[in-house]
This record gives sequence, structure tokens and C-alpha cells, in this order.
Amino acid sequence: MLHNRPHQYIPGATVRIGFFGSHGGTPIYEDEVFGSLIEQVHSTVELLFEKYLPEEEPAPRGTYRLGTAGGHGRPPRDAVHEAVLNALAHKNYDSGAPVQVSVFTDRLCIDNVGRPPRTWTAGALLGRHTSRPNNPNFVAALRSLGIIDGWGNGVSRIRMSCMEAGTPEPIFELRDDETMVCFPMDSDSLLTASITHANAINAAPVARADLPEVQQTARARATQQDTSLTLNDEKVLAMLDIDGRLTAPRIAKNLNISESTVRRSFRRLRDLGLIDRVGSDKSEFWQVQ
Repeated sequence: MLHNRPHQYIPGATVRIGFFGSHGGTPIYEDEVFGSLIEQVHSTVELLFEKYLPEEEPAPRGTYRLGTAGGHGRPPRDAVHEAVLNALAHKNYDSGAPVQVSVFTDRLCIDNVGRPPRTWTAGALLGRHTSRPNNPNFVAALRSLGIIDGWGNGVSRIRMSCMEAGTPEPIFELRDDETMVCFPMDSDSLLTASITHANAINAAPVARADLPEVQQTARARATQQDTSLTLNDEKVLAMLDIDGRLTAPRIAKNLNISESTVRRSFRRLRDLGLIDRVGSDKSEFWQVQ
């Protein structure tokens, strides 16, 4: 974790970053990040936001543009930092493969060898879960240093950062022996092409059918009661599932909707038995059922 040249003793203990433009294949340019694993997290994020994800400004003629017209631009820095940290903390270091960060014109994907328990789906990963580290000693050291909390909240923090920034939630995919998180930077383009392009670096399609378990339960319960949930209802429920202490004003601000709309969602979700208000007057919070 702290050795300044871990790759000399553990092959692949680095991070590789590549910019692939619109189609994938061979990177247009790339970098490899060395140093201690903690330094790799910070150096990777700095390099991404300085070189690969620059501030939005008119692009010089003949250059590639990230987050193209109608897109959402670059993802939140805190979310990317957490995703890189998770990739390094949970990687299978016996694989000899570096963490790979692939930057396209419409998305940023972080891929590491290693995955949560095989019984977990992407939906389970998105919901509340215990900490199940692949590298217990490494994670214990990170917890002792105060870098992580060790409660399995990393994915929730990533999702909340994106919600608060008003950017699309990332897409998570669990493969046989890999975990990938993909941040959309141009949602229209992401939904229609490139990620399954024949020459793309990630040839397998991203699993979009996997929803958080709480969202699957909500849809099923609404169907049972011959009703339906609005998109705002599902967004409010997702935020409460991450942090039940969130207030209507804060949710309204994050989702760019009115407080009255949020309160209507509260009532609808409560009527469906999906949330309940618990605790005393000063410590009340929403509990997702």
C-alpha cells in the first residue's frame, strides 16, 4: 500500500489510462500511473481531470470533445475518486493486470480484475450491503488511516455524488472475474452505440437491466396495487435508500424539482409501504422497507 514502487514486486500494481475517442480499439494516447497505491488514487484523478477530462471550453479544431452536444460533461470528481479507490482496494493482485481507466468521448469506464461475491448481482451492489473486501488487510489499513469507513458505502457515495451534481448515475457491471463502473458523459450517445462497438475495448454490453433491489421491490409492489411510480418517485426512493436523513428541500435541490413534488413522492411511497418515518422528533429519518 505504501511502497513507492509496488509494481517491481507485484506485477500490474499500477493504473493505466487511455483515451479512445469515439470507437475504442487502440488508444489515441495513454499514461501509466506508478507510486504507492494511495498515491495512485490521487495521481490518477489529477491526471484524468487535467488531461483527459478538461474543463468545458470551445474545443480547438480537429481535436476530440468530451461530453458532446447535449451531453452532461464530466462526472463529479468525488465520484471518480471513490471509484478509483474502490478499484484499487478490491482488485485481485494475483492477476498481474493493472486497473484500466478507459476514456471515450461519451463515457469514462474504470475496470478492475476482481469482483464481489458471485451471489451478488449489480442490483445488490447498488443497494445496501455489508463490506466484503477481496483484500481484507489492505482495506483494514485504509480504514485505520480514515481513508474509507469500512461499511460498504463506497457505491452509495458514488451514486449520491452523481445525484447531487445532477449527472447520470454510473452503470455498474459484474463479469465473471471483473468489475466495471461506467460514468456516462453523453447519455444519448451512450444508450445507442459505442459501448458495444465491434472495436471497442469493452466489447461486452453494459448490463442496464440490473436495478437496485429497492427499486425492483418498489416496482413490484406498485404493480401489485394496480398503480405505478413516477420517475421522480423512483429517484426520491433511491436517494432515501442511500441516506434516510435527507430532507425534502435538499432532495428537491438535488433533483431540480419542487419541494411539493418531493412531498407528494413521500406520501405515495409511504402509502405503498416502501418507506416509513421512524425515530424521535429531533432524530427522525426515513427508513426504506
